[in-house]
Amino acid sequence: MDRFVETAVRRGIRGLNLVPFDFHHETYKLPLSLLFCNTLNQLSLQNCTFPQALLPSIFPNLRELRIKCVSLPDDLLPKCASLETLLISTSDEGPPISISSPSLRKLVFGSVSSRAELIIKDAPNLESLMLADISTYDNKVKILHAPKLQRLGFINTDVRAIQLGRTLIERHKESLRSLPPTYLVNVAPCRVNLLSSVKTLAIKMELFSEKTIPIILKCFPCLENLDIVKYEGNGDDCYLNKGMWEEEGSLSFLDHLKTVIVKGFWGDQCDVELLRYLVVHGKVLQTITFLCSKHITKKFVDIKKRQICIENRASSNLALVFFRDTEENVHFSLWNDMICY
Repeated sequence: MDRFVETAVRRGIRGLNLVPFDFHHETYKLPLSLLFCNTLNQLSLQNCTFPQALLPSIFPNLRELRIKCVSLPDDLLPKCASLETLLISTSDEGPPISISSPSLRKLVFGSVSSRAELIIKDAPNLESLMLADISTYDNKVKILHAPKLQRLGFINTDVRAIQLGRTLIERHKESLRSLPPTYLVNVAPCRVNLLSSVKTLAIKMELFSEKTIPIILKCFPCLENLDIVKYEGNGDDCYLNKGMWEEEGSLSFLDHLKTVIVKGFWGDQCDVELLRYLVVHGKVLQTITFLCSKHITKKFVDIKKRQICIENRASSNLALVFFRDTEENVHFSLWNDMICY
C-alpha cells in the first residue's frame, strides 16, 4: 500500500480514495509523504490512522476530506489551512469529536453509534452543518462557536443533550426511559446569541419530544426557512399541551420566517398547534408546504386549513400548499447535497 501511495504522490495526484482492506482488521497508517502532497485537493479515507506526531502544517492544498471509521486527531484540522469541506462517518463509540478549523465552510457528520458526541469548538467560517443519522437518545451535539453558520440540519429533538450557542438542553436523567420525557434548560449569560446567523434550519421531530421545539427555535432569532421532518406514526400519542405555543408569545424568529416545509404531515394535534402558531404570528411568512403522509382529499385540506386558522394569518401573502409525500419529492431536496456517504 505504501508503494501505491508514494507513486500517486510523485505523479501529482489531485483526488484519492483510500480504502485499505486487512484480514486482521488492522488500520493502515498513512505515510508522511501523503500529508505533504501539494497537488492533493480531495481525499477520502476509510480504516486509516494518522501519524501520532503531526507537523505544524499538513495537506497544504486539500479542500475536501471524507473520513469513515477513522480517528480524527484534535490537532489535525487547524493544520489544514485550505480545508473547506469535511465529511465524517463513524460507527463505533469513541472519544468526542472536536472541530476547530479556521477555514472549514461545510461539515457533514453521521454516526450510527449509540453514544456519539460532536463539538463545534471553533469554526469561524463554517456556513453549513449537516447532522445525519444522529437519532439515538445517548448522542450529544454542541455548537459553541460558529458565527457564520447559515444552514443547520437535522437537529433531532430526541438526543440526550444539545448545546446551541449559549442554550444547553438536556434530558432529565430520571426521564431517559419515561414517556413523556422531561428536559432541563440552562441558558449561560451572554450578550450575543451565537446562532443569530442561521437562516435555514431543519428539525427532525421524534415521538414524545415535541416540547423541545420552542426551546430550539428560541436559539435562532433570525431564522428565515424552517424544515421539519415528522416521526413515523400517526401522532395519536401527542404529549403537547394544547396552549403551550400561545404561552410562548411571539418569538423573535417570527419577524423573519418566510418558508416552512413539513415532511410527514399527518394533521394531528402536534402538527396543528405548531402550524397555527406560525400562521397567526408569522408576519412575513410566504409559504407553508405540507408533504402529507396520507392520501390528500379536498375535505382533508379544508379541515386542516380551518384548524390552522388560515383566516387569522398575520401575513396576507401566505399560501398553503399540499403535496403527497413520496421518496422522489423534490420539495425536500435542499439537504441532499449535504448528506454523507
